[in-house]
Amino acid sequence: MDEDEKDRAKRASRNKSEKKRRDQFNVLIKELSSMLPGNTRKMDKTTVLEKVIGFLQKHN
Repeated sequence: MDEDEKDRAKRASRNKSEKKRRDQFNVLIKELSSMLPGNTRKMDKTTVLEKVIGFLQKHN
């Protein structure tokens, strides 16, 4: 295996790990979104996090 092949294999491994991390993050954001009261529309990730923070601040 030459250096280029090693680099490609490393990059592919990193890409796979990063995709797994992003997918898990998206699952968690969807879960948080579904737990928010009165949630009837699709929200972007920033909005979900802002609403969760607001909810927690209000209820703590």
